[in-house]
Amino acid sequence: MNPAPPSLNCQALVQELARRACAARDQVSAPPAAAGAVADLWHLTARRCQARPDARRVWRQFQASPRERSESLARWLEREIQAYPGFARQVQDLWRQFMVRANRLPASATVADRTRAARDPDSLLAQALPTPIQQMWSLCAPDSLTQSMIASVEKLHAGQPLPARVRALAHHMTHYLRLVAPHIAEDSLEAPLYFDRALLELLEAHLNLPASAAATRSAVQAVPAPPAPTPAEPAGQARTLLRHAEMECPARVWAGSPLITVKVRLRAPQAHRTSPHLALTLREDMPVGVWIASPGFDILGPHVQTLRLQPDQDVAATEFELQPRAPGRTYVSVNWLQGGTPLGSIIAEVEIAEHVTTTEQKRQLEASQLAVEPDAESPDLTLFVHYDTMQAKPRLLMNLYCDGELSQTYAPLTLNMDPSAYHEEIYGRLSDLTDMYDLKKADSAALASMQQTVRSLGHGLWNDLIPQGLQERYAMERAEWRDKSLLVITDEPHIPWELMWPYGYQGETWEDDAPWCLTMRMTRWLHRDSEGSGLPGPPARLPLERFAFVGPANAALAAVNAEGADLKTLMQRAGVQDASPPLNDWTQVQALLETGAYDWFHLASHGAFAADQPDQASAIQLEGPQPFTPDALVGPRIQSHLFQQRPGFVLNACHAGRQGWALTRLGGWAYRLVGSGAGVFMGPLWTVTDDSARRFAAHFYAQLLEGDTVAEALHGARRMVRETGDPTWIAYSAYAHPNARLRRRAASEQAQATGAAS
Repeated sequence: MNPAPPSLNCQALVQELARRACAARDQVSAPPAAAGAVADLWHLTARRCQARPDARRVWRQFQASPRERSESLARWLEREIQAYPGFARQVQDLWRQFMVRANRLPASATVADRTRAARDPDSLLAQALPTPIQQMWSLCAPDSLTQSMIASVEKLHAGQPLPARVRALAHHMTHYLRLVAPHIAEDSLEAPLYFDRALLELLEAHLNLPASAAATRSAVQAVPAPPAPTPAEPAGQARTLLRHAEMECPARVWAGSPLITVKVRLRAPQAHRTSPHLALTLREDMPVGVWIASPGFDILGPHVQTLRLQPDQDVAATEFELQPRAPGRTYVSVNWLQGGTPLGSIIAEVEIAEHVTTTEQKRQLEASQLAVEPDAESPDLTLFVHYDTMQAKPRLLMNLYCDGELSQTYAPLTLNMDPSAYHEEIYGRLSDLTDMYDLKKADSAALASMQQTVRSLGHGLWNDLIPQGLQERYAMERAEWRDKSLLVITDEPHIPWELMWPYGYQGETWEDDAPWCLTMRMTRWLHRDSEGSGLPGPPARLPLERFAFVGPANAALAAVNAEGADLKTLMQRAGVQDASPPLNDWTQVQALLETGAYDWFHLASHGAFAADQPDQASAIQLEGPQPFTPDALVGPRIQSHLFQQRPGFVLNACHAGRQGWALTRLGGWAYRLVGSGAGVFMGPLWTVTDDSARRFAAHFYAQLLEGDTVAEALHGARRMVRETGDPTWIAYSAYAHPNARLRRRAASEQAQATGAAS
């Protein structure tokens, strides 16, 4: 266990803030050793007071009369710290940094003292470090990490004199602190409790290294200065570079290894390569993000790192350091993105062996995905959600990418019950609401009750599934997030992210007027396919020249025929060819998919989801006895068309958007289609009403053909249906690039194609 940090004395803290305020007023310089830490405390307290209506007056009075109003601010601060543990940790961490910088750190066991008790032969190595580094490191890191570093240094630098080994140990400590994510899980005993900037500066000075950029508890990734400007290109023509994405990692490691290294590279094409389709087309002016996810390992540093591209640079590379956590078969997933838009993934299976192994054979893998178009407009916000099943209880790991750069990594969220059962109940209640709307659509009291139920379910999801840090971040930036584009990239099958309905954090009384799918322009994406390989990123340009509608006449749904007529008329006016099959039975639908004579496939009918067999028994009704199921979407011709042409799919049938676990992977329509290369997939997560489903589809396509993005068209369709009171508006889930638009051929090309077809 790490020793407890210095106790937090609110009276003493506020006195330091008062000294800073008086020094600024009297234009007197604060002591340089502590000025930065006090400034951080000042800004944190100021932001908190401005965000809390009950504290704004206290803060204004304190600013006007710092010494006279110190006691009232200290009393408020004490109450706030007791009520909000997350805020308390932030204040305590900054106060500790101030104590270190002001030379008020209390005496504590040094790292050498602590190590000597456990590993006496290695104590000299740690004891030879400068005393301030020993003291501060002892508060920063657990024994297990210290011992791992010492063991690694003794192994790699055996036979070297003590000063050389001490310097190597200091290098390890510096490298760790530069990479480690400041926000660490509360329940983690094997990770540091604090990121100590003062310790990092001491180590850098000891080693005569260039100082690193300041790290904060928000885990904001330090980004290197941009390269020197190059001559301007014509507007709208971003320069692009061709690069191969590579990952190198071991196939088998020992569970007791102090750390393993995963290397990732972007390499310029070489003359001997015979697979040009493996290369990524990347914009030169934008950094490339690399996000790593690996159940079974602790990631010793940021989960996302940044690579900068240079035309004359053959290789851009970075490394991730991982520590094995538990024996078993797992994987390492490296996901590439540019400007928040996912490009694809590389995934390697890794065995964590229980016994000592020397077979840490390195493997090199290459990405085989497509890249996003160079002129794609990146999402404003990208939320990565990783479903970690390597623990006794599964966990959700979340990383936020904001405006093209890593914004924050959040503590793991442990799931204490079966997530499928939890969400099955939610889907059942929402389906019941849709059925009730059909019966009581004229009853205003019933409609109000249904709206309240939807709101309550959304609040429950926000409370249960959004980490504390993300809730705090959203509370401070609600206005900035409003109307932004949001892409949720996830590998879990159950959570209805569209229904997330934010409200005040820990007693704050605010709440949003709608869930995420209305306050933002929101879509989803997946990042692993059925074989564990990386998925292609979502395309930003979608073809729509051949539109196929399938709607069985025997489905006993009055609006299906009207939906088909509406959409065919809409497409005809836009000059889109009708590629609908002559009959709506399984044979004709399968023939259409085999030939690939479509850009967009729209199916309207009855649908059902089978959680135990999502691929074999999740069926959509067609004409004739044989239904349409996800396992029909296999074969070289079908999947080749999906991969190469990136067509769009809308399955306007109840439960078509649902997913579940198949034998070895996710199952359901979304995973089958997106995993094979479809550029868009949209379907309802629960029951939808016949007429609202028709109106939703017509509005969506109309806006899409007018030039709106997928997320804008989806947003407009939701708003239109919501006005009726029908819960159908929130049921749809869309897997697509939020800023994707249609790619239409010029009129002359269309005329030539029509003439050739006739």
